[in-house]
Amino acid sequence: MKSNILLLVLIIIFITGCNGANNEAIPYDTSNLEVKAVTQLNKKPMIEFEELEEIEEETKEEIETQDESEKTEKNEEVKAPEKTEQKIVISDEDKSNYNISDVDQKTGLYIVSNPSSIEVYLNKNRKLPAGYAPNDLVEPDVSHTKPKGDERRLLRKDAASALETLFSTAFEEEGIELAAVSGYRSHQTQTNIYQGHVNRSGQDYANRFSARPGTSEHETGLAMDVSAAV
Repeated sequence: MKSNILLLVLIIIFITGCNGANNEAIPYDTSNLEVKAVTQLNKKPMIEFEELEEIEEETKEEIETQDESEKTEKNEEVKAPEKTEQKIVISDEDKSNYNISDVDQKTGLYIVSNPSSIEVYLNKNRKLPAGYAPNDLVEPDVSHTKPKGDERRLLRKDAASALETLFSTAFEEEGIELAAVSGYRSHQTQTNIYQGHVNRSGQDYANRFSARPGTSEHETGLAMDVSAAV
């Protein structure tokens, strides 16, 4: 019995000694693990920061390259030479065949060479020479809607005579009474009419429904608008 008790005491002492040895080793190992862990934790943010710096540098270089490219394009646009318009030239043969003296380089309209002829032909592409005004305007002996003294009661002499014949024939043969509405218009009057359309309805509308100054047959003194007398 005594030998058994002694053996048990020795076993307990042996186990306690082993545990004490192990407990003394733990702080060393744990501290080493803590040092390693702290070191790793300190390293990781540094690596991420360096990567972030590299990304920022690359982005900055891309932005600078883009800015330089845009500056170059803008400089090229500024330095680009302006296109020069070619002068419109008409052959002498065409001038003779179409009664044209020249071309208005600003508008591209043909300038007629026979403004005083009763056969002069105007339209949206053909205009009178600058400053032209007929010198044989008279007031036809017909009914008018415009008041006395208004230039639109006038026509060139030949046109006035033809208008009187038209009115008298219409009345005698058909019983229709006519009235003269708008005849000759000076260049300034036509300018005012055209510009009025522009102001009210726009340039496109004016070009469609009104004649630009210089292109209206009313400026020749050979045209008269008429209506039924009221």
